[in-house]
Amino acid sequence: MTIIVALHDPFAGTWIGADSRMIVGQGYVMPAEVRKWVRVGGGVVGVAGSARTATLVRQFASVLGTMAETPENLAEAMRLLFDTKGYRILPDEGKSGPGHCGSDILYATPDGVWDIGWNFAVVRVRDGCLWARGSGMDHALGADYALCRDKRRRGLYPEQRIEAALDAAAHFDAACAGPMLIERIEDGAETDHGSDEAMDRAVNG
Repeated sequence: MTIIVALHDPFAGTWIGADSRMIVGQGYVMPAEVRKWVRVGGGVVGVAGSARTATLVRQFASVLGTMAETPENLAEAMRLLFDTKGYRILPDEGKSGPGHCGSDILYATPDGVWDIGWNFAVVRVRDGCLWARGSGMDHALGADYALCRDKRRRGLYPEQRIEAALDAAAHFDAACAGPMLIERIEDGAETDHGSDEAMDRAVNG
């Protein structure tokens, strides 16, 4: 129940945005505003789906950051972490299988944006293209497509495209709501601090 969007422009940098609504149980809206991305290493990890996944990324962000030399390395580090925390069963098969994080993830750095699927497949998003994850994904992508086809609106700054995508998701998807949070990914951003000792125990036993 989320919308997370990200966009890398070689000239204007990398941007990420998300709603801040948290829904629990059978559609109950929590009285809280939640930032749905975590600073890890030289970038940010945005999580759409399980709040448990986001909690683990935040808790172990410091050590995950040391393993994030590449997006693929980061995905593998998260897979190892989630595997130790019980993400081992594929619900549609009912048997043991590949690591399963129950979420879709966007990884954004000053150099680009990567999609990390629930099965930890890593794909780089083409520069200049907005990508989204979460329940509002279709609306966000549709809004950006319409904007980019409108010759009168071409050349919009990335932040404006992010805002339009978030607005569309919030308008059509009741699970997505503001305040909307938008951030440019800067070099040298400080990693969110979690428990290094706990991460070491989780991964190394």
